[in-house]
Amino acid sequence: MSNLLKDASILLTPTAYENGRMNAIKPSKDLYGPELVTNGDFSQGTQDWTFNTNGNNQWSVPVSEKASYAGTATDFIITNNVLTVGKKYRVSFNILDTNGSTIRLSVNSEAGGSFEDYNGGDGLYTTYLTAGTNYLRIGGGSSGSAFSIDNVSVVEDLSGDFQFERNSAATRVNAQGLVENVQIISPELVSNGNFSQIGTEEVLNGNFSQEGSELVTNGDFATDSDWTLSSGSSIENGKLTIDALDGTYQYARQIFSTTIGSTYKLEFDITEINDVGKVSLWYSNVVIGEAEYTSIGTHTLYFKSTNSSGTLEIKRGHPSNTNVSIDNVSVKEVGQNWDLGTGWSIGDDKASKESGVSTYLLQSMILPTPNTYKVTFTVSDYVSGDVKWGFTSTTASVFGTPRTANGTYTEYFTHNSNTIALRFRASSSFEGSITNISVKEVGQDWT
Repeated sequence: MSNLLKDASILLTPTAYENGRMNAIKPSKDLYGPELVTNGDFSQGTQDWTFNTNGNNQWSVPVSEKASYAGTATDFIITNNVLTVGKKYRVSFNILDTNGSTIRLSVNSEAGGSFEDYNGGDGLYTTYLTAGTNYLRIGGGSSGSAFSIDNVSVVEDLSGDFQFERNSAATRVNAQGLVENVQIISPELVSNGNFSQIGTEEVLNGNFSQEGSELVTNGDFATDSDWTLSSGSSIENGKLTIDALDGTYQYARQIFSTTIGSTYKLEFDITEINDVGKVSLWYSNVVIGEAEYTSIGTHTLYFKSTNSSGTLEIKRGHPSNTNVSIDNVSVKEVGQNWDLGTGWSIGDDKASKESGVSTYLLQSMILPTPNTYKVTFTVSDYVSGDVKWGFTSTTASVFGTPRTANGTYTEYFTHNSNTIALRFRASSSFEGSITNISVKEVGQDWT
């Protein structure tokens, strides 16, 4: 015996399951409504009919109880109020007394209906119509022959195609007893049809949050090591202390390597300081950050290296009676993958520029070509001037719209050169910041 579940994926009739059997639930045989015509056999003469509505006196009901047509002029008989406009009906009737002649007959539900030729002789005939008014109209044409009709029946046609809806996928139980989908529609053949696909990020460190490895050794002063201390400086209890020694230069120093042109973030905590206390930080004999720091708390500053190896120096400021305690000194590279033009600097998760010179913030990249890309970036801390993104290659330069306010901006471009440079060109008067820079491919799979 073949496996039904394997050989068939769907039953063709509605079903119900009962007592271990799959029972078909078949539609009712009665696909038509009740009889609408009274006196359809003319046993009551002309009752419930209106005869000779065209006025030519061609129709009559003889004692043989049938409606007879004389065949010499066009004329009609009509039932009264048996139809509903718009509904479909089956009309059946017997044609009699044709003597083998072709007759012309009109069966419809409105004036002006066409005639049809019947040449099949005596017999039962059926036609279907959609009601245009509320009566049934039967007429004989003048070019036809005499005939009779009997047993006129009109019932509403309730038949139609079997239809159903469901809110889930079609399923079946397979030979392993598992429910599985029965796919009717093939998988989607168009890729990225709604153009929502977006590629991987092409910009590196677009929000300027990347930080390099720690360059300072023993920055938490857990041990008395790795720092060169002046006579008035000491490392005790997990902190650096620089005491007040009149007339004596006091400091703590440490040498480490940096990359020329790269930007570094320096953080340190002042945990104690007297009322006149001041401290400054130097790298390669150049003061960095503010000239002097005087308050307790965490301080953050940025500097650009001009040497491949330099000395970080924490100095006691004037006056000489300064007492200060320092902890958690950290130096890490930031702004990786970006070239900073004159006036640009890295801040807290952003690149900032001061007014004074027209200059660029730049990152080189390699993009597949020719493709379309979506560019987004955020302008913040805006004060003045304008800034706009641009792409520069060996063959062309493309620049977007100048931006003169805070906000997040989106633009698109198509390029034809693999190696390009993403540039943000700031006017000389631009003062503000940029962050959240993104470049991603869009329009994949389309030419």
